[in-house]
Amino acid sequence: MIVMNRNGATQAGQQPEVHAPEGRTPDQHDAYTVATCLREADHDGHLLAALKPNLMPQQA
Repeated sequence: MIVMNRNGATQAGQQPEVHAPEGRTPDQHDAYTVATCLREADHDGHLLAALKPNLMPQQA
């Protein structure tokens, strides 16, 4: 499992924070965390690779 820490870095096996930062509900913080991970994956090219896998013609 990959988890984002307060600084935006991700590390496997790290436990997530159980409280949301001030000013956000837990649900808002969850949405923020997912959006941040997706933004970083898009920035470094991993998102496109995940959303457009190399498929054989018969798999498409």
